[in-house]
Amino acid sequence: MLSSIHPLGERARQGNWWVAVSSFAITSTAAGAAVGWVAGWIGTLLVRWSAHTQMLLVGLTMIVAALLEFARVPVPSSHRQVNERWIGAYRSWVYGGGFGLQLGTGFLTHVVTWAVPAVFLAELLLANPGTGALVGAADPRGDAIALGI
Repeated sequence: MLSSIHPLGERARQGNWWVAVSSFAITSTAAGAAVGWVAGWIGTLLVRWSAHTQMLLVGLTMIVAALLEFARVPVPSSHRQVNERWIGAYRSWVYGGGFGLQLGTGFLTHVVTWAVPAVFLAELLLANPGTGALVGAADPRGDAIALGI
């Protein structure tokens, strides 16, 4: 969705592209870290395996996700998108941050890749809130792709 926010459009709306992009990046990273922290915390309540077994299960999770991607199995998710009418109706930091928050969580909008549930499951299997938050912050649910990086 961030591809709909570009410098020329922001200039035409008297907005600031850097503000919109920065607020998007900050909130998506924070939302990814928060979801990762919660998943890691829940994992501490559920997972009682050794670190070796946890890493093996995380690796298997990623392999299964890759196989599902290659087999083109659709990801079960809602078809909700972020509200593009926010652009122009609100200040650039508001819709940039709102888009980042929704997309950074990973599950509030339409999910098109098995990587999103796989990363969530990996955060859960790691069973450590700090590690889960780090994983979530490092990959705020594919937002590097949305930023065009």
